[in-house]
Amino acid sequence: MKKIAVLTNIIPPYRLPLFNGVGEKVKLDILICTKNEKNRSWDIPRTSNFKVKKLFGISVTLKNNLNDYRFIYLKFSILFYLLFKRPDQLIIGDASFTSYFAALCCKILGVKYIWWNETLPFTPINKGKVDKLRKFSIKNANHHFVSGTLAKEFILNYGVSKNNITVIPDAVDNEMYFNFSQKFQPYKEEIKDSMGILKDDFVLIYVGQFIDRKNINLMLEAYKELYSHDKTIKFIMVGGGELTSNIFSFKEKYNLDGLIIKDFMPSEELARLYVVSDLLLLVSESEPWGMVVNEAMCFGIPVLLSRYVGAGADLVNKNTGEILYDINKEVLSKTILDMKKRTFNEKIILDKVYKWNNKHAIRSFLQELQYGHN
Repeated sequence: MKKIAVLTNIIPPYRLPLFNGVGEKVKLDILICTKNEKNRSWDIPRTSNFKVKKLFGISVTLKNNLNDYRFIYLKFSILFYLLFKRPDQLIIGDASFTSYFAALCCKILGVKYIWWNETLPFTPINKGKVDKLRKFSIKNANHHFVSGTLAKEFILNYGVSKNNITVIPDAVDNEMYFNFSQKFQPYKEEIKDSMGILKDDFVLIYVGQFIDRKNINLMLEAYKELYSHDKTIKFIMVGGGELTSNIFSFKEKYNLDGLIIKDFMPSEELARLYVVSDLLLLVSESEPWGMVVNEAMCFGIPVLLSRYVGAGADLVNKNTGEILYDINKEVLSKTILDMKKRTFNEKIILDKVYKWNNKHAIRSFLQELQYGHN
């Protein structure tokens, strides 16, 4: 059985089905830089399909130019892992100094590696010496995994052949959300009533961190404008973060009774909110993918995304939603009103997200490990 290692900063919950599926066929180690980050709180469940190993070294937390947390990791122990455990192949994700150091170690030690990219062409990145490290890491990889079309475009810009790239879809547990949808659809009106939402109200939903990068203030300003003219438009915001108190203050200041603010919640509770929603908003300034797009579409909900959301290039067309290229209050408000008037075919939305699944991701992952550039 092949021994494969994946290097990542942290294990997000949506990766678990992929890692478990791959771990059934290979001996899989997941090498992490940290168990949790300041703006995230995720638990790593016990599993028999892969082993988690925490690397040791330096960790630094900063704020980036989007006022979001930036985590810098330099985990020297990756060298000792490669020396003494020597996997058949290392898969390097989450571009960081540990990633670049790992690529250099692989080059010196003769360990083959795959570069796993989720960075988009317009994602703010460091230039200069850091870009030289990135170019070295990309150039010397045996193969490349990417999360979607835009992440692939980023790698192509570094001169990589398209034949040396495999798309590993960023996917959620579609079946779980499909089942939740079926479970709660019969109680849609009851759930609305419990939240003070009327039967014919048009419900917007946002799910994610309450931070500047997500354009929270832009969404609030647009909603204030909409609500002042139409009280049947409601807005559910689910999440948490440094802007939480600002959102509550904004609601109180402008008497936005239609703004419903919820903390992060388990998937089954969140499903109750998706069931009553008519449109997902995700207009971030930077978003490698946006897993909430997949989640919402599993409930047949159309989506409105900024051009900086990675999922847009693969999941959004005229039948599943809209992409904003001019991102300001006026355009956002107008687009929401335009989409409110349209009728979207739920089946088309479900069919689109159904094809973007973990089974495909696992199959593509294993095919490259077994038959690819090894």
